[in-house]
Amino acid sequence: MRKKRPSPSDGTHTVTSETRQIAVTGGRDRSDLRLNVRDGDILSGTQLLKGTSEHAPWHELTLALDGAPLAQDTYAALESDAYFAFEATSVNYYFKNGVTIDEECSYNC
Repeated sequence: MRKKRPSPSDGTHTVTSETRQIAVTGGRDRSDLRLNVRDGDILSGTQLLKGTSEHAPWHELTLALDGAPLAQDTYAALESDAYFAFEATSVNYYFKNGVTIDEECSYNC
């Protein structure tokens, strides 16, 4: 349970309510072993398989398909997709604004 004080705003007016207890549900899976597909799933074409453990480090895990370890073309990766969040102010709407990292366009280029 977390205590929150909601303060909705339309950009001009803000209304603040009293502090309330809010139950936070959901969250990430905390199973001992996790795989991004389930038993019985039917896969076709190219599928990225991701496996992880709540307690074992990544370098101690082995991924196997039909009992045969998959050692070729495996690599460490994030379990879930990463999100890049930012707030931009003082942008010029006449020009096309974008986010770049080195020469790579990351957003709206």
